[in-house]
Amino acid sequence: YGAGLLDTWTACQIVDNENYEDGVLTSTTTSIEHTIDVNRNHERIRISLAFLKSVSASSSHNDDDVTDVELPDVDLYLIDPDGRIVASSTTSNNNIEIIDYELEDHGEYTIEVDQYNTTEEDVFYGLAWTIYDSILS
Repeated sequence: YGAGLLDTWTACQIVDNENYEDGVLTSTTTSIEHTIDVNRNHERIRISLAFLKSVSASSSHNDDDVTDVELPDVDLYLIDPDGRIVASSTTSNNNIEIIDYELEDHGEYTIEVDQYNTTEEDVFYGLAWTIYDSILS
C-alpha cells in the first residue's frame, strides 16, 4: 500500500494473530530472534521493524539546546529453515527496516533483529509481520 495508507484489515490480522513484539536492544543484548512456523509453500512474508531515535535536551528545555544523538544502525534478517539468510534490510540512514519476501519452503523461519553499531543508549523497537498467499499480492 504505499506511504501514508494503512491496510486496516492486515493490521487487525497482525493483532489477532499476535504477529508482533516490542522490546529493547541494550549494550549487552544487541540481537533478538523470533521464530515463526510457515505451514504452506508459495506464501509471502512481510516484516516491518521500527525503532526510536534518541534525542537529548538541556534540563531547562527553554534554551533550544537539543542534541541529535546518532541514529542507531539496526538491521533485519530473515533466516530460512536451513539456517541461511534469505532476505535482509540493512539501511543505515533511517529507523525503519522492511522485508517483503516470497517464502520458498515451509518450516521454521527466524526473524533476527541485530543492532549493528552498539551504543550505550537503549534502542526501543517494534516488530510486526504478516504471512499471506503470494497469489493475493
